[in-house]
Amino acid sequence: MSSQVASGVTTLSAVNIDGVTKLLVGLDNQKPLLFTVEETVWTGSAVVSLSQNAQRMISADLDHNQQADVFMLQDDGWHLILNAFESDFVNSSVVFPKATDIIVTDLNDDNVAELLLVMPQGVSIWHYYGPEDIRPDNFVIQTNELVSVAVIDINNDGLLDIVTFDKQTGVSIWYLSVGGNAGPEDVDLALTSLIASYPKVDQAVSVTWSVYNLSKASASEVELTATMDVGLSTVQLPNNCGVAAKVITCKLGGIAAGKSKDVIFSVRPQNAGNLSLIGEVTSLEYDLNSNNNKHDASFDVFAPQKSDGGSIPLWVVIALLLMAIFKTNMIRIR
Repeated sequence: MSSQVASGVTTLSAVNIDGVTKLLVGLDNQKPLLFTVEETVWTGSAVVSLSQNAQRMISADLDHNQQADVFMLQDDGWHLILNAFESDFVNSSVVFPKATDIIVTDLNDDNVAELLLVMPQGVSIWHYYGPEDIRPDNFVIQTNELVSVAVIDINNDGLLDIVTFDKQTGVSIWYLSVGGNAGPEDVDLALTSLIASYPKVDQAVSVTWSVYNLSKASASEVELTATMDVGLSTVQLPNNCGVAAKVITCKLGGIAAGKSKDVIFSVRPQNAGNLSLIGEVTSLEYDLNSNNNKHDASFDVFAPQKSDGGSIPLWVVIALLLMAIFKTNMIRIR
């Protein structure tokens, strides 16, 4: 490589083309050159698809077609060129934010590439579906003074997580959720209940709800809701619970991994029959198993037995009469 070329270099990037690693060199006031080395001899050729004055170049294979694509940073921002080293290259018209770096990865291993656009105040996540179909995610990682970003599977769940280092706040981990977002680690909450036996009409019935965190991550902003039958009314609620339109809502705060919390309140049946009481628990985090988030605590209330005022049942009267007749007949026989 000549000293004249080396002195005008603006960026260097390794590119794998047909199984051969080559060097992509950005230069002042001319198109980037693609260099190949054989023993100690470097040979270079201009890359027709790329423009002059490249400040950064990042190669990737977004379409999984064994052809290298290139993100190129210029004064007006990032540009994407598909099949950059082929004669049928494609220039994408998608406009990207002015990021300091782009990390190309596949966070959830679904063959859809994610583009992490790194900026001083955060990371914007984009999904690549085609040259003209590159969509930003609704979720954005916000930081104060971002220094670096790494992608790694921290919790060994098969999904890549994002680690950020901020000058002001330090290291943060953004777990990729099975639900598709990035943020706190996924949890698994389960709900059960215990109710007093033989509930009666117009008498308070105590209900104990237990919320278990079955996961290895802490759950935050945990909330229990219990929807009551029209035949139920509240008697006594804890301070962290309230009721509106037959729905009891209890704020439980956080539950550490492997721990549980109980909520106890009383309801009063206003009539007999099967009265429904359906509970559900949620948290800020994505729940891996929604099947155990709901619990049916419905119960049967029996109607009170009506009093007969102390009168003797008819069958007793008939039985006594028959016994008297039988006894009289026995006396006459004697």
